[in-house]
Amino acid sequence: MRSETRAGFVAVREEMGVMRTDIAELRTEMAEQRTEIVKARSAAHADNKSLKAQMYGLLLAQATLIVSLVLGLQRLL
Repeated sequence: MRSETRAGFVAVREEMGVMRTDIAELRTEMAEQRTEIVKARSAAHADNKSLKAQMYGLLLAQATLIVSLVLGLQRLL
């Protein structure tokens, strides 16, 4: 009976070792995924800033064009 119990404990310890290794691997993978998420978030933020700057530039160009057209129409009238 004692040898069976010892064998059972050895098997459980081995399984726990495998589980610890699996948990360590999962933690590493999660850390890598967090890093990728941070990189993607930073890239998206930079893209948003760039697009916003382009939109404001286009808006300014359109406003300038509209003002120019209004002034041109006033001269014609």
